[in-house]
Amino acid sequence: MVAPKGSGTSVRRNFLDGSGINSSFAVHQDATGRAMERTIALGIAIGSGFLFPTTFQMEVYSDLTANAAFSWAHWPNDGAQYNELRKHGHTPSEAFNETVEELTQSLIRLVAENGMDWMMPIAPPRLNEELWIGRHKFRKAVALYLPNFISQSKQVKKQKLC
Repeated sequence: MVAPKGSGTSVRRNFLDGSGINSSFAVHQDATGRAMERTIALGIAIGSGFLFPTTFQMEVYSDLTANAAFSWAHWPNDGAQYNELRKHGHTPSEAFNETVEELTQSLIRLVAENGMDWMMPIAPPRLNEELWIGRHKFRKAVALYLPNFISQSKQVKKQKLC
């Protein structure tokens, strides 16, 4: 298995522009004695600049954790932003565009291209201060619910496979 550390569109875009994307790799069983060699070759072929070993179990868990953390991190924020915009006169469509579409069509790409560190200096200073002060509460809240969310996600995936 070779698992690029990015979305399919990022992998393709990076491959086409020659920059590649880091990937994890794993071999579960090796009937020919060449599985590791072939897996690494596949990683290089898709443009992985760096390959790091993992296991299938660790990869599934990291994907579930990343998906859950992303969902838990953005869902309440997007809902709060949507509600705030609606209170100030935005139509449902406008509020949706300013929250979900802004995140999925604009901000994600900017962060992918420039990194998270790029976001902080361009945010208003008061927002940065409030985010910094509230970060521990937010982490504790996410840490409290994340294991249960991951467990539920595993159950759903098992049901879909059966």
